[in-house]
Amino acid sequence: MRNTGPIPVEVVMADVNDRIHPAAVEPDGFLERYETALVRIPFDWNEAEPYIIGITV
Repeated sequence: MRNTGPIPVEVVMADVNDRIHPAAVEPDGFLERYETALVRIPFDWNEAEPYIIGITV
């Protein structure tokens, strides 16, 4: 993800279809303005199935 907002943020939660799931944020969950991080959500993804992904900061 990329922080395009005006202030630094911390990723605190990820959800798939409104259900909270553990997530790993690389390099870490704190993002300065315009900084980018990789969010990995371990989930049994099914091809061609729609998902709604949410990230809470």
